[in-house]
Amino acid sequence: MNENVPSRKALRYKHFDYNEGIVFITICTSERKQILSKIVGDGASTSLPNHHSIPKIQLTEIGKIVDKYINSSNNMENISIGDYVTMPNHIHMLVVIKKQSVAQIIEAQKRNVEAPNRDVEAPSPTKNKRQNLAVPRFVSALKRLCNKEIGENIFQRSYFDHIIRSNTDLDRHIDYILHNPENWFYDELYSAK
Repeated sequence: MNENVPSRKALRYKHFDYNEGIVFITICTSERKQILSKIVGDGASTSLPNHHSIPKIQLTEIGKIVDKYINSSNNMENISIGDYVTMPNHIHMLVVIKKQSVAQIIEAQKRNVEAPNRDVEAPSPTKNKRQNLAVPRFVSALKRLCNKEIGENIFQRSYFDHIIRSNTDLDRHIDYILHNPENWFYDELYSAK
């Protein structure tokens, strides 16, 4: 290894089991290009004084492809997608990771009924722990499928994640997702381009 090359900062929290829990994820487009959606509605309605319209998301053709793959992610064994929003240049989503898939739980219950005195154990992890990380695998698959259908790499190399630690934290992130279109012009990821 070349000592002159700085090592890259690890972005994932090393003390969290990324195979179970709820994680808030932000995925940005490459160069933060506004290619996923448009915010429609100017925030103010002229029909009534002091009445504000709520800005809404209008997906672009690329955004529709991304949306299709986000929704199909609910078919993954250990992943389900909670609330999410597709903004012009980024996506926020809550990803729920279950340690065991429904199929694994049902199979374990069947084995337990057939041999009730036997302990039921979760499947053993593979030797390469990285392969068990549901969130990085999910994000990688999402990006790969979208990029393949679109025909080019539309996402930044990495992504941001935040581990949900409490119900208050979860409520705050759900509120953030739901109100993100209203706050687009104040968003740190906003760009006039």
